[in-house]
Amino acid sequence: MVGQVWARLGSRYLLGDQIRARMDCPTTVKAVRELSQKWPGTLAKLIEDKANGSAVIQMLSNEIAGLLPVNPEGGKIARAAAVSPLIEAGNVYLPHPLYVP
Repeated sequence: MVGQVWARLGSRYLLGDQIRARMDCPTTVKAVRELSQKWPGTLAKLIEDKANGSAVIQMLSNEIAGLLPVNPEGGKIARAAAVSPLIEAGNVYLPHPLYVP
């Protein structure tokens, strides 16, 4: 699972936080709860409506606001190509590798 928190300021996109790990369904539910509590101002939480994602959405829909199922189209390469213009234009900001939130 990859969980990310992004902020948008005008044309700039900033990665605020990230979780990257192999997780079963209960661990994923816990991770979504923790990220939601850590970032209470987050309005939308996009969750892939596949595998454990459907169960996570169902389990947390009455507890956490803003859970939205998504079905991304194309593979990883196609999705990366779709956002590459933002990266090439310098509109995407990642934290310094030494930064630990």
